[in-house]
This record gives sequence, C-alpha cells and structure tokens, in this order.
Amino acid sequence: MKICLFGASGLLGAEFKKIFEAQALNFIAPRSRELSLLQHEKVLDYLKTEQPDLIVNCAAYTAVDKAEKNQDVCMKLNGDAVKNLTEAGIPIINFSSEYVFNAPEGLEIPEDHARDPKTIYGKSKAKAEDALEASKIKWWNLRTSWLWGPEGNDFVDTITRLSKKYDELKIIDDQVGRPTNAPELAAFVVQHFVRPVSNLESTSGDRSPVPECGHYHLQNSGTPVSWAGFAQYFLNQAAWHGKIKKITTEEYGAAAKRPKNSVLKNTKLKPEMSDWKEAF
Repeated sequence: MKICLFGASGLLGAEFKKIFEAQALNFIAPRSRELSLLQHEKVLDYLKTEQPDLIVNCAAYTAVDKAEKNQDVCMKLNGDAVKNLTEAGIPIINFSSEYVFNAPEGLEIPEDHARDPKTIYGKSKAKAEDALEASKIKWWNLRTSWLWGPEGNDFVDTITRLSKKYDELKIIDDQVGRPTNAPELAAFVVQHFVRPVSNLESTSGDRSPVPECGHYHLQNSGTPVSWAGFAQYFLNQAAWHGKIKKITTEEYGAAAKRPKNSVLKNTKLKPEMSDWKEAF
C-alpha cells in the first residue's frame, strides 16, 4: 500500500507524518509549495504518476476569521480541491469540522445531523462533504473540533503565551465543546481507519475491520467544557495564578460566527478516544 498525505506540515498532518515514519508505512507527502491543491490538473497528474492507494487529506484553510474576507481561496482549498481529489478515483480519508453544523445548545451532535453552516469556513467544509457524497469513490469524512497539539499555533499555545504576559485573560465562556488532541487523533485514525483500509495489521498485530464509508465524529471524550473552562484547566496544570474573566461571544466580537455547540457524538465506532484531560 502507498499513502499520499496532503497537509503534512500542518497541526494534524505533522502528527500523521510522524506516525507513518515511526511505523515505516509507505507514504508520500508533497509540500504545498511544490504541489498546491489549488493546481487541479497538476494534482491529478501527480496522483496518476505516483498511483497511491489511499489519500489522507489534512490540507485546509483554517483561518476562520480571515475566510470571511478571503472567501474565494477558502472555498477553493477546502471545497473545490476535495472535489478535484475525488476525480482521481482514489479512496480518501478527509477531515472536516463541527462548523458544518448550527446545532442547538445541549445536543451531542450525531453524524447524521443536518448541515447548516453559518460561516465561509463552515460552508467550504460542507462543500467538500457534498463532493464526497456525490462521488463514486470510497471515502471517510472525519469531523473533529477544537484541535490542539505541539505542531500548531492553536488555542492552548496562544493562551499559554498570553498567560506569561498578563495576570488577567478574557476568554469566551458561552461556546462549549470537547478539546481534541492532535497526536491522539492521528494515532486513533491510523489504527481504526488507515491500517484497516490499507489492509495492514496494527502495531499490536490486530487486523481491525474496515469501517463503512461515510461521516464519523472523532474528538476526545470527557465532560464538555467552555473555552474559559478549558483554559482554566490547563493553566492550573501550569500553576498559573492569574484570573480568567469570562466573556460572551458577542463581547469578543470575532469576524466569523463561532458555533455555540461543538460537542460531537460518536455513534458509529465502539472505540472512543480518551478523556481530553488525560492529554495534559
């Protein structure tokens, strides 16, 4: 089996690259500056030449606020590029987001919940999902949320940096979700999707069944938390003695409307990812 990994320099893609290398899996990972997913014909020619058996797509435009102004680039990279990949006829594992929903507060969002994106970023991810559903290839669309890890400039990194400069931090308290650890998510996907789809035994010698094609919700388990509660937890672990001032989404005033509810429910897989608190 040969795997093509797109987005290997990003927050999630970097974790896949580490695992593929550690497990000596046969993979290629073209850099975006050498092969942009916006170059549709070049991408298809590349895939025709390399002939991978599976695509793992971690490439994405993730600047949610900037996307409101850079709509064309966001839609092309997150939506049109995925449609183009389906035309190569190669099975694909794609990553999406809770931004495709506008779910009521208090609901654990199942995979079959109706899409209703309210941001350009969310609409671009929904466009990719439409393309997968309309394709004739095998596909697995993995929705996740609140991703953080060592390879990206994410929420944990930003708040930790600010906590070293300020004794009080204003953080949103009316958006609720479950934080997802990028290294654990990548390891979970390799074990339960990449290896079964590639017909490879796991590192423990087990051969898991190939999951049915479709949408899956993958995030760390545990009690849902607000951004303010999440920050308070990991800052406590770092022995920070400052104060968090809880604010509303409206008070923060971001350009893009964030989902108030980012709590995803896994209804399709028996295995669950660990409690998000265990990652600290």
